[in-house]
Amino acid sequence: MKISLKFFSLFHFNFILFFFLLIKSQISYAKFFEIYIDLNPPYSTSVHTKKGLFSEIIDEALTAGNIPHHFLLKGDRIKNYNIHNENRLLLFYYFRTPERENNYNWIIPLFDDYTCLFNLRTSKEISSINALKGLSRIGTINGGAGESILKSFGLEGQIYYCRDEDSCIDRLRKNEVDAWITQKIKANYFLKKYKIQSELNNYFQIYDSQGWLASSLNLTQTDIDLLRKTLRKFMATSKFLAILKKYDAIMTSNSDEFKDIYH
Repeated sequence: MKISLKFFSLFHFNFILFFFLLIKSQISYAKFFEIYIDLNPPYSTSVHTKKGLFSEIIDEALTAGNIPHHFLLKGDRIKNYNIHNENRLLLFYYFRTPERENNYNWIIPLFDDYTCLFNLRTSKEISSINALKGLSRIGTINGGAGESILKSFGLEGQIYYCRDEDSCIDRLRKNEVDAWITQKIKANYFLKKYKIQSELNNYFQIYDSQGWLASSLNLTQTDIDLLRKTLRKFMATSKFLAILKKYDAIMTSNSDEFKDIYH
């Protein structure tokens, strides 16, 4: 039985097309994302081991999605360079605050957290935003969410910059600062580390927020959609929930973003 040349060519064309699409589907996303982190426990604790709440979520999600990436320390680089005018595709972990709103692409919220203020039991307990104005020195980290929140309330004059969270706590206990502002998940980490719950007033919750995956402004909509889709897929898995549980975190309550996953 003869096979026509036309049929033979069509058969080979379809076979080659199928083979090409199969190979293409196995190739990782061609672009390379650089993920800049601080050593900021418990959100990120090591560049090399990728340990920490944020680091583990992002690494697991992008690895599962075959998206090339690596972690680098922010250090002084972010202060010395205009990251938004570079061609490099940079990702960050940030709390979304009014002061930061227009400086980054906000890809997706990862978990709920909020900014809270602590002071000593020997001090008057803070119970309102207005009461913050009576504090002279509020310890926080340079470039952190606490600083951003205080600035958004017009309290730049009350900021006292600590070297790190450990030094903020030390200065608070020595009455060298009036209060310490940080995120609840981070606070729990340090309260357990130093066993100082009994020395502090009940925290005052200042700002509700989520921990977000953010990026430099040069990402295309295609890049953003890919990252959002990849994270959404991972956040529907038991592995994501296990990471949250490990760090005493809870999934985001942003139901509009995740109603098709969680409901």
